[in-house]
Amino acid sequence: MKRITRYIPNTLTVLSLFAGFLSVLFSIQALSDLYLVSLKKTVYSESLPEEFLALAGLSILLASILDFLDGLSARLFNAYSNLGKQLDSLADFVSFGLAPGVLFFTVTLIAVDRIPDTGLPYILEDSLATLFYGKLFFLKVLAFIFPVCTLFRLAKFNLNTKKKNYFEGLPSTYAGAIISLTLTFNFYLTPWAKLFQGLGLTIPEEILFMVKPVNWIFFNYFFLTLMYLLVSFLMISHIRFYRLDFILKKYMNKKIIPLFLAIGILSVLFFKYIFILISFGYMLVSLVYHFVSKKNKETS
Repeated sequence: MKRITRYIPNTLTVLSLFAGFLSVLFSIQALSDLYLVSLKKTVYSESLPEEFLALAGLSILLASILDFLDGLSARLFNAYSNLGKQLDSLADFVSFGLAPGVLFFTVTLIAVDRIPDTGLPYILEDSLATLFYGKLFFLKVLAFIFPVCTLFRLAKFNLNTKKKNYFEGLPSTYAGAIISLTLTFNFYLTPWAKLFQGLGLTIPEEILFMVKPVNWIFFNYFFLTLMYLLVSFLMISHIRFYRLDFILKKYMNKKIIPLFLAIGILSVLFFKYIFILISFGYMLVSLVYHFVSKKNKETS
């Protein structure tokens, strides 16, 4: 049994790598189908480009879940190894560095109208789209920022042998998951919306009115680029991001268990809204805590 369990972490690492690799392929497939649509060529379905973009984002999210399970299984079965550590870093670079970079460049090509008549309404003024249209090298360098920050983040993490209650810099796993969801936010239906559709019900107008501004923000190319650069910077920063297992261990008690259960249920029903809310909140609280602590040290 011990022989079997020691292979589980590395197997999960390879599956995480496969999910990241799939994300790159889905981004390529999305571009391929978008070109076919723009050329008025026959495709299986006009909705396939959007589906491939959604799958590209969801594959990175899946990779982040598998990466979490990889670490969990290594602790659970005491199956640590130097080989596993190196495999984990290499897989993380593909899934949370390269794949988000390719996805961002795919979204960029659509936003600057490099692929005309796609029907995907990324918000960018025509004058700016025209300006960026011929600046593909600049856009490639922009897309490269996230992978190179991931590379430095992983290298720095490997050099840090002491286990602490916090990460110095945003972990690449979180960063990749946040960016993947941010870039493809409008291409998934939440389970709650799917449930309504399955039952043949119409989503209440009040709900649609509330989520419309949120959906608009995630189609705004400037916001997407700002988030892409911000998360890249946070990965290589010296800001402390406390480990989720440490936070749960410290604050989990019987009184707030119902709150965690409620968040869990809402996360299943409205996963992208809750995930974005928690992720943005986690980053904001970490930033505020960092600067407040720094200010207190300077004044003391």
